[in-house]
Amino acid sequence: MADAYNLHGLTQADLEALGIFERQEISKIDLAAADSKFWSRILAKQSGRIGIRRYSRDFDNVVGNYYLDLKIAKIESSMDIRESNGKNTLRRRTLSWSSNSIEALLGNFTAAEGYGLTIGRYDYQPSAGLDYDEDFEFMFPVNSYYNGFKLAIDNDTLGSRIYYSYKKYDDLEKAFYGTAADYKIDNFIAGFAIGKNRSKAYNDINERTAIGMNLRYGHDRFSLAGEYAVIENSGGLYLKCEKRLYNTLISSEFWRYGNNFYNYNCSGPAASDYISFYPGQAELGFRSAQARETGLALNYAGQYGALGLQFWNQANKQAINSAYNLLLNRRINYWLDASFQTVGKSTGSGGYLWSKLKLMPEIAWLKQLGIKGYFTGKSNLVDNKSYVFVIFIKNLSDNFDISLQTRSYFNGHLTWYISEHLTASSGINIITEINFDEDIRVNLKIEKML
Repeated sequence: MADAYNLHGLTQADLEALGIFERQEISKIDLAAADSKFWSRILAKQSGRIGIRRYSRDFDNVVGNYYLDLKIAKIESSMDIRESNGKNTLRRRTLSWSSNSIEALLGNFTAAEGYGLTIGRYDYQPSAGLDYDEDFEFMFPVNSYYNGFKLAIDNDTLGSRIYYSYKKYDDLEKAFYGTAADYKIDNFIAGFAIGKNRSKAYNDINERTAIGMNLRYGHDRFSLAGEYAVIENSGGLYLKCEKRLYNTLISSEFWRYGNNFYNYNCSGPAASDYISFYPGQAELGFRSAQARETGLALNYAGQYGALGLQFWNQANKQAINSAYNLLLNRRINYWLDASFQTVGKSTGSGGYLWSKLKLMPEIAWLKQLGIKGYFTGKSNLVDNKSYVFVIFIKNLSDNFDISLQTRSYFNGHLTWYISEHLTASSGINIITEINFDEDIRVNLKIEKML
């Protein structure tokens, strides 16, 4: 789901919070590579942070981010501004106050109600037709957060939240009103939520109201949870059951969404099939990964690996789509660890499969080596996605290390990735990453802990 929405301003943790279904294709054994950016940052842990990020590819078309996070007593504030081609765009700003049981927030925020069927975690911006070349606008930052205010009151038994968000995109105005409450007793939680979206485009008003209930019961060995929501007389249901054994977790999930379950901000679990919908006469479109879908997931996690299976289909379509993610970890002997992962997906329009074997020997300098093969639905090897890799690392001292990664692709292409990490005096960290590909990508990070 995450890559289908233009989620400007969200962190990787935010994206992963959308659900395991959106994370199924993320390899747990890939080494993070330089991400086409050149940036520096100074971070103050206790009082906040102030920073500048600079992104570039071959040092051309530099894009910058300037952000400031501060905390004074019970008040926190944050702001993130993006600069591109000499223009500044506000991406995020928040002002909040909190005590032991009350939180008041003004600006951009996220919500966490049940499993996101009624009130989703984000208030997504349009997925199609939006002009991203905006001028600086303080009232309407370009992101997929809510934009308004949030009031939360919680204690050991009762909790309640009030939400308001107002966003404007070209000729489309979108307002959201929400309220939620939950009751906690022992191992049981019952929650209730109402969310209303009101969009206006060319004097055409479109309103959608979602009402839902979520329940959770669990203890050390077993848990059962779910949420049911209704929007435009179309229902959505999500159920999850977990059983914990010795060093083992087994879970199952089921979801079913009606044909007209179109919620602007739904974060309910679903697979990566999307249906576009347009509010009224607006030319800006939103996407739903939930509407018309029925699915089942089975997951196993143990001491030596994990396995996830998913099956789903869309209404009025006979084809049943499927996906899997298998990860195995094992120590071969006293000097060698091995990891194997394979991910596959099969749909009516095709599919893919990739497998990756990683070896981690306890040899000086050598950290990892392995191979990855990527195949299309017709079992054809994709040579520009398949490669052999080797990773070296050397600790020159307790405070300084360097690493080198090479990838040799099956089409003959070769990439290099070099990085260093230096912990200097006074708690200053300096990390440099350079990726030599078809172009040069550089990432410089300077961090000062206070």
